[in-house]
Amino acid sequence: VRHAPARYRAVVTVLAYTGLRLSEALGLRWRDVDLVDSELHVRGQLAKLRRGEAPRVVPPKTRAALRTVPLFPAVERALVEHLAVEQAAGRGREQDFVFCSRTGRPFEQRNVATRGVEAAARAAGLGHVTPQDLRRSACSLMARRGVDPVAAARITGHSLAVWVSHYARDYGRAQRREAVKRLVSSGFGVVASQCEATDGA
Repeated sequence: VRHAPARYRAVVTVLAYTGLRLSEALGLRWRDVDLVDSELHVRGQLAKLRRGEAPRVVPPKTRAALRTVPLFPAVERALVEHLAVEQAAGRGREQDFVFCSRTGRPFEQRNVATRGVEAAARAAGLGHVTPQDLRRSACSLMARRGVDPVAAARITGHSLAVWVSHYARDYGRAQRREAVKRLVSSGFGVVASQCEATDGA
């Protein structure tokens, strides 16, 4: 994110920290961004842009893709800063695309992938990285950090079955230690003296 070109930094930040599909991020309009409750509302995805055609947001392929996504502080800050830039340029109205060119047309997927994500990854020394890699990374980190699978599936727009089959897996000893630490902190499995300190049974 730090290495993303300024023009693409906001969209790279959203992709990295929300797990949105690229077409979903590019289909966002400012009316979908709730900076009061710190949420994004994913209502569709940008259809493939064809020269001369007006941009269209179309329904997603599955109902699970229609969702509300919480904004992490880094995403919220990036969007607030981006909105200020857009408003200064005469854009940023409710119906305007969040990530758009100077003419108000939404960014093209290829440009975001190559000039935004791939350029940032190369500058950071990460090699070849795609928007889909950012989505997979966000999903894997949610699973690795023990986010409830139902909540994680809703945030990322997967069905629970897909989430469990692809991301809810064993990440080894470190994950087991994190699980024990969380359970012990809630009083589970502690010895009697610790139990009294935590008001356990």
